[in-house]
Amino acid sequence: AEILCEKVAAHFFEVDRKTVQFTFSIGICLINEATKDSQTLIHHALESIEKVHKEHDGNGVSLYQKPTENGEVLASSFKTALKNNDFRLLFQPIISLRGEETERYEIYIRMNVDGEEVAALNFLPTAEDLGMSTKIDRWVILESIKHLQQTTQKTQHFINLTSSSIQDETLIPWIKVALDAAKIDASSIVLQAKEAD
Repeated sequence: AEILCEKVAAHFFEVDRKTVQFTFSIGICLINEATKDSQTLIHHALESIEKVHKEHDGNGVSLYQKPTENGEVLASSFKTALKNNDFRLLFQPIISLRGEETERYEIYIRMNVDGEEVAALNFLPTAEDLGMSTKIDRWVILESIKHLQQTTQKTQHFINLTSSSIQDETLIPWIKVALDAAKIDASSIVLQAKEAD
């Protein structure tokens, strides 16, 4: 992979009569018997590519390494984040091309780590490995319901679930109780899952 990066960076390409150079950012993730699913592999490879961007200015190779921090410490940090509300929701509007009155938002989560916001891509795979992703998913759903309670406009929230939550048989009954308690119509929340899950 490193040789490939070197050869590409040293080669000049002609595009529309212009000479250009390209670089490769390669993220490598090993597959073994402990591999859970393809989506987790992709997440880890993307993390490695981000590392290449930061350390090698977008030209190089990075092999994904599992966090060396103790699993119990990581699990504790997620529990602390849930307790202290160190997570934050982002609401990305989904624009209707038909001019519908319903407001729709894709819901994203960020985690505050030492004053910096971390995207879900960078912490949810680890949370899932540690069995914490279902708790985080439920936090997102509850916060989403609270937000819906405060809106006067007809609104829908689209929430992405992790594979652990999809397999959790208690999730749907739990959501029903939460929606009933908040007096929110069930159609206000749309649960989404990745095809790989």
